[in-house]
Amino acid sequence: MYFVWLMIIVIRTLIGGHLLRFYYFLSLCLFSIFTISLGTNLLLPNMRLSFIAELCFAVFLAIPILTITNEIFHEHQVDKDTIKGGICVYLLLGLFWASLYEMVLHLNPLAFKSGDEPNPDMVYFSFTTLSTLGYGDIVPVDRFARILSNLEAMTGILYPNIFIARLVSLYSQKSPPPAT
Repeated sequence: MYFVWLMIIVIRTLIGGHLLRFYYFLSLCLFSIFTISLGTNLLLPNMRLSFIAELCFAVFLAIPILTITNEIFHEHQVDKDTIKGGICVYLLLGLFWASLYEMVLHLNPLAFKSGDEPNPDMVYFSFTTLSTLGYGDIVPVDRFARILSNLEAMTGILYPNIFIARLVSLYSQKSPPPAT
């Protein structure tokens, strides 16, 4: 619940006007569907409801990821908020990919091989893949799961590099020209 309020505060901080009302409404709808699906799934386990809940959560995470990334790449100078925003996007990306993996698990419970564990921890798998650490204790065996994990690994390589390049370009633009 705290996570939802945090996301709403982030969206409110970054967006103003009519777009803010749209994002509030979309976030509220997604969170409502997520909560109802999750609550109903606890009472009557159903793969479709779990899938719908994870889909809503993924879309809910995508909103601040896109919003913060847009703000970062439209900044004109480097400050603490730019760096914090970049770190937040990286962490939200890990949760976003974990949600996608959970959706894959709902479609195919054997999509991941994880030793003796019947339910692999997708948040753990996501962050080891995003950081390209890859211990190998959880392995995607389904074709779609392998494609997603490859895309996440590429995101884990490209995002920090692009973000650092952006920070360097912003910092170099604000530096005074060298004295001659």
